[in-house]
Amino acid sequence: MTALINRRHEAFARARAEGASPRAAYAAAGYPAASRHWARIATRVDVVARAAQIARGRAWGGSRDLSPVIDEMMRMAFAAERLDSAAGLAAAKGFLVEAARLK
Repeated sequence: MTALINRRHEAFARARAEGASPRAAYAAAGYPAASRHWARIATRVDVVARAAQIARGRAWGGSRDLSPVIDEMMRMAFAAERLDSAAGLAAAKGFLVEAARLK
């Protein structure tokens, strides 16, 4: 999803992604602070989805350190191997190959 067309909605979504309350985000987006219409924007599907997208991007942080990802893939590979089935072994192989590729 790209930035919202309405610049105030985008500013509201960014403020919400940073943890601002809906009322504070409404004021930060340039709307009158005394207005009670913040709930309309706070419940818009596109604005909520954009705030979630921004928050996910910030949670990842753009870090180039993939060691936590590789560690989790190794954990999942060992768990899949313990299933003792063809599907488990195929999944384990896939996790190991992907972990090696990332490394």
